[in-house]
Amino acid sequence: MNSVRSPAFFSADVAAALIYRNLRESTSPRAQEIRAHCESLWERFAQYADDHFLAEVPRRFHSRYWEMYVAVAIMDCGYEIVAPKPGPDFGITVDGHRVWIEAVTATAGAEENPEQVPGFVFGQMQPVPNEQMILRYVSAISEKVLRQRPRWVEGGHVNAHDCLIVALNPKLIDHEIFDTIPPRIVQVAYPVGPLAVVIDPRTGRHVETRAQARASIQRMCGADVGTGVFLTNAMRR
Repeated sequence: MNSVRSPAFFSADVAAALIYRNLRESTSPRAQEIRAHCESLWERFAQYADDHFLAEVPRRFHSRYWEMYVAVAIMDCGYEIVAPKPGPDFGITVDGHRVWIEAVTATAGAEENPEQVPGFVFGQMQPVPNEQMILRYVSAISEKVLRQRPRWVEGGHVNAHDCLIVALNPKLIDHEIFDTIPPRIVQVAYPVGPLAVVIDPRTGRHVETRAQARASIQRMCGADVGTGVFLTNAMRR
């Protein structure tokens, strides 16, 4: 264990994001509880953090908190983690096999992105943009599996046969609290879409309700983006 006391998780950074400033400056009991929670996680995680972690927390609070939370949760399950840099966030050994974990926070997309997931419009009825959200999930997972993982393997940071788990957090997407049937993450992992109701045209009676097959979603530009990421060759390595 690291015997040197780590710097405080919350700093006086004046350019911090609003959520960070609110948590840092609020005197409410709830904010004090959250600050104490973050500091307790940080004391255990600090020795595994990269050199830029604390500098990025004020501006990327959700993503950095998620990384720290997942690591400590895994330690609480009795696993010893390693965090070599560069490379995935951290790794554990399960039955003699190395398993790497990447904690990633999906976002709604940049403002200039025509497929950005729209935020809530309070006081108005609005549809949940499920397909746009699925595209954001696929993008976040693909960045780790299809782009970063090959670079880690090529650089010798991970073995080509090691397992990689992408721990996805959609908290920054407004509509994430409204899940679907099947669950949205299942629609990302497998080539299934929303539910379909089958009606017997002769009797008008309900026959069955089932998930539709869907292997891709069309982007606004017309290009198809494949779902069913668990069935791709990259996921089977």
